[in-house]
Amino acid sequence: MFQRKLMVLRKGMEMPLVGNVQEQLLHLGYDPGRLDNVFDDYTEKAVKAYQEEAGLPVTGIVDARTWRALFGGRGMPENFFGPLGYLRSRAKPRVSEGYRIVVDRRVRRLRLYRGSSTLGDYPVAVGKPSTPTPVGNWSILNKRINPGGVFGTRWLQFTHRGHGIHGTNNPGSIGKAVSMGCVRMFNRHVETIYPLVDVGTPVTVVDGGLHGSSGGGSSGGSKPAGLGRMHTVRRGENLWAIARRYGTTVQALMAANNLSSTVIYPGQVLRIP
Repeated sequence: MFQRKLMVLRKGMEMPLVGNVQEQLLHLGYDPGRLDNVFDDYTEKAVKAYQEEAGLPVTGIVDARTWRALFGGRGMPENFFGPLGYLRSRAKPRVSEGYRIVVDRRVRRLRLYRGSSTLGDYPVAVGKPSTPTPVGNWSILNKRINPGGVFGTRWLQFTHRGHGIHGTNNPGSIGKAVSMGCVRMFNRHVETIYPLVDVGTPVTVVDGGLHGSSGGGSSGGSKPAGLGRMHTVRRGENLWAIARRYGTTVQALMAANNLSSTVIYPGQVLRIP
């Protein structure tokens, strides 16, 4: 029988959610030390100070009650529970719609595609050098409306380590490399893309390639600077066929895209080495 377990953040943990707690504590006037996603002694001390001021049990642990107090009554983003701090959403992916998201860390832009059409091109904030937004192929794991605080009005988690695309309570940070690894958008922008994507929608993070490109057509023929070609997987394609088309190997494709298996899906964007 599946049972949902409550997620708590405590000393010794390292994940973007810890970084968001650190940011919020600093915003409220409590010094958590370095903003580095690591729940260390300084963060625990700041949590205890906040809990004491807020009339909460002084445990140094960010449980559901402390999280809601920190973030204006909003609950923790869904599916951060279990012994490893996450669980893949059990919702059925809706990848047949053909939507996909590409984030370029270098130019700090996010593009939403449907098939070969660009539906939106938005400025974003990305991770700072010490906590970079991870490059690779991901997918939306869960969604949440109005998570509050540093998450703004929408939350779209795309890695098991807790990275997400979300709104912000600091619009002046957009266009900069300042986050804990998440992708920040203006609230009005994330509210635009939120209803169009669902669990399973592909998310690709690259380090250069969107600037000056024509929009990631399904033929995969464009050549973004420094990335080689980008190929959007079509229905019925497999890695062997794609490797043969571009004169490379399955192993090289897997290494270039951080793939742990040969399973790919329509709409997924692959880097061609």
